[in-house]
Amino acid sequence: MEKSRCQYCGSTLLFFLLFSPLWLSAQSPIIWDNPSFEDEPAHSHPPMGWFYCDDAGESPPEIHPGGFFNVTKAPYDGHTYLGMVVRDNGTNEGVGQRLNKLLSPGQCYELRFYAARSDQHQSISRSTGKFVNFDQPVHLQIWGGMQNCDKSGLLAQSDPFHSTDWKAYTLQFMAPQAYTHFTIEAAHLPGIEDYNGNVLLDQLSPLMPIDCETNQPLHNIKPPQLPDLEDVQALGEQIAQRLEQVQITADGRLQEQLVVLPSGGYIQASLPLWEVGQLLRQFPSHKLEVGLAKKYPPVIQQQLQRQIWNSLQASNLDEKQINIKGRVNGNRWAGTPALRYRLKD
Repeated sequence: MEKSRCQYCGSTLLFFLLFSPLWLSAQSPIIWDNPSFEDEPAHSHPPMGWFYCDDAGESPPEIHPGGFFNVTKAPYDGHTYLGMVVRDNGTNEGVGQRLNKLLSPGQCYELRFYAARSDQHQSISRSTGKFVNFDQPVHLQIWGGMQNCDKSGLLAQSDPFHSTDWKAYTLQFMAPQAYTHFTIEAAHLPGIEDYNGNVLLDQLSPLMPIDCETNQPLHNIKPPQLPDLEDVQALGEQIAQRLEQVQITADGRLQEQLVVLPSGGYIQASLPLWEVGQLLRQFPSHKLEVGLAKKYPPVIQQQLQRQIWNSLQASNLDEKQINIKGRVNGNRWAGTPALRYRLKD
């Protein structure tokens, strides 16, 4: 994993903060809306949950892979990923969103993600009007602000992304103030005349509070301890228990949280569904079908189906073992008032 040096994390936090409720609150990770940029592939359209942050008159980023601009790389995680470019007229693309809680001033944070460069991104030069390849390396800049796309403070910036393979990266920073919004944008490398380049981005981690001295995550969450199951009946019982714990908000979103992996890494997912995926891996010949017990508008239904699939698949479950449906009913389905399921061999 490539890791940036934390430029702002050397200062020691004041001792009294260790005993403050604000300090305890600061240790909670910040969860994203759609951290893996899942949506229907589309050009000039930011993914669900993300605002378009770019110059007026320029096109928004893309949801790949849909074959747009000859970008065909498979996702690192889920079904889709974000693509952003910089242009030879000095403009660049970015996305942002409102944080689900304020950044805590003086707190250090860590963000992990996967990035790559596409060696093909054929589009029209804004300077010459000709088709060119937007294939040059760029880097990311992370900004904090107080409204959508506000770039009040530069929090961190990455090294250039040269590799055309997905690679893991880490950025660390100290929050100078209680920003409410976050912007991620592609940026030209400094000292070079404006050029055309791109970056592909996938699977953001939760925004994790870390110790400013050691850079270690500040949480006491342990990897889940799951039982070894004897038979499919026991699997069904375990699935039913965990589906009882799944929460869907009033506006039709699956509640997600920090999931600490056995490897020591961490991701954002619905923990009960992630555990279901882990348990199902013990029975590779069986398939799980999950459906919604309530009727939702089509857009909300599709969003929920994506979130459910992502949390199950995050457990490294074989995709062939998962089938996520819309609303289902009937006595062939078991489950809860929110989610229904059935197992097939």
